[in-house]
Amino acid sequence: MHRFIRLSILLLITVFAMQAEATHLRSGQIIINQLTIGSRTCRITVSVYTNTINTSVLFGGTETLLDFGDGTTPITIPEIGPDNANYKVIDPVLGIATAFYTIEHTYATSESYHVSYSENNRNGSILNIDHPEDTPFFLESFFRLVPGKRYESPEFLAEPFFIAAIQETFSYSLAAKDTNDYSLFYKLSVPKKGWNIPVDNFRAPESLKLNSLTGLLTWDCIFNGTSTVGEYLFSTTVYQYDNTSLIGYTARDVQVILTDSELTGRVSDNAELNENNRVYIPEGKTKSIRLFAEDDKATEILFSVYSAFEKSNLEFTTYDSVRAEQKIKVCLIKLNSTNEILRNNPYIIIARAYFKNDDDTIVKDVAYSIYTRDVELSEPVVLSTEEKNVISIYPNPVRDFLKIDGITGTNVGIVTDQQGKAIAEQNVHDSIDLRSVSPGLYIVEIKNASRTILRTKIIKY
Repeated sequence: MHRFIRLSILLLITVFAMQAEATHLRSGQIIINQLTIGSRTCRITVSVYTNTINTSVLFGGTETLLDFGDGTTPITIPEIGPDNANYKVIDPVLGIATAFYTIEHTYATSESYHVSYSENNRNGSILNIDHPEDTPFFLESFFRLVPGKRYESPEFLAEPFFIAAIQETFSYSLAAKDTNDYSLFYKLSVPKKGWNIPVDNFRAPESLKLNSLTGLLTWDCIFNGTSTVGEYLFSTTVYQYDNTSLIGYTARDVQVILTDSELTGRVSDNAELNENNRVYIPEGKTKSIRLFAEDDKATEILFSVYSAFEKSNLEFTTYDSVRAEQKIKVCLIKLNSTNEILRNNPYIIIARAYFKNDDDTIVKDVAYSIYTRDVELSEPVVLSTEEKNVISIYPNPVRDFLKIDGITGTNVGIVTDQQGKAIAEQNVHDSIDLRSVSPGLYIVEIKNASRTILRTKIIKY
C-alpha cells in the first residue's frame, strides 16, 4: 500500500509534467545583496525549484527576462541544467532540483528599485488558477539603497517542501532572518504573471492562513468545500521594515501537491503560548520547549530545527518515547539568552517533523517567535505610498526626544500605554518630548487634521 501511494505521487507529477513541455518551475525568489556599504553594485540571484521528470526544459533560456528595475535593458539568462555547478537534484524520486543564476549590476543612484524575472511557463495542472499552462512564471523583489547600510534580502531559514497529505492540516514555514535586524512581516499575496498583472482567476483556498509574524503557512487542505488531490499555487511576500520605513520585500512563489498519502503527521508541544507562539527569555535565563510527533502509519519520524539563533545559544536533541504502545518522537529544544543576542526583534525558530513510510514523506512545521527583550513586535500601519517612503521615527529605544522626519503641517502626537491609557499628547513638529515618561513599552500615534498617518510601538528607557 505504501509503495502504491508513493507511485501515485509520482504519477501525479508525471501527468503534470507531460501536459505541457514547458511546465517545470515549482517555486522561486529573487535575492539581492549590496556588495558593500556605499556601493551601488548589487549581486542579484534568481533561485528556482524545478521539475526533472518527463521534461527536457531547463531553467533559463531564450524565453526569460530579468529586469533590473532601473530602466536599463532587461537580459535573458542562460539555460542551467545538470552539467552546471548551479544545478542540484535535491529529490531524485520526486524529480525536484534547485537552480540559480547570479549576476552583478551597478545602479546609477541610491534609490528604490523593483527587480523582476519572468519565464514561460508554470506547471500545467494547477487547480486554483485558469490556464496555468499558458501563464508565465513571475518573481519580483523590491529594495532601497540606504546610505550607511548594506542592503541584503531576507534569508529563508528552511527549504520549501512540496508534498502534503489531504487528511490533515498542512503547515509549512516561510520564516526568514535579516542580517540588518530589520523587522520582518509576512503576507499572502496574489500570484502574478507579469508586472502588476495577476494570474487569471486565482482562487485562494478558504482556510489558507499565514501568520504575519512567524511566517507559518497553514491550510486544512480544503478547496471549494472538499479535499482534492492535485496541485495548488500560493504566493507570499516577506517585508523588511526599519521602524515604520519599508526597506524591501521578497515575493516567493510556491506550488504544493496534495496527495492521498496514508501519512497524517501530528505535532504538539508542552507550551501554552499565544497565536504567535511567543517565548520570552530574559538575559541569563534558559528555556526548554518539548515537541511530540506521532503517526501510526509512519515507520520513521525525524526532526530538524532551523533558526537565526546563534548556535551557541540553541541545542536540540531527539529521542523515542512510547505511550500506550504508540511510538512518539520527542524533540527537546534548549535556548539560552546572553547579552550578545539581545535585540527587540524576535528570533524565529522552526521545528520541522518528517514523517516517513517506506519512500513516502510529509512534513509538519511549528514556528516560535523567541524574544530576548520583553517586547512584542507589531505590524506597522499601512501608509500611503508617499508617506511610507518619507516618514521615519528614531531612535527606538528612546531616552528623551523621539525624532520624527517627513511630516508637514499641523500634527498631534499621542503616547499611550499597552492598555490604551493616554500618557502624553503634544503638538508635533519634528520630535516628541518623552523625558517625563516612565520607562516601558508604548504606542505612539501621529495624527493630522483628518487621520492617523503613523502608529508604531516604541521602547522608553
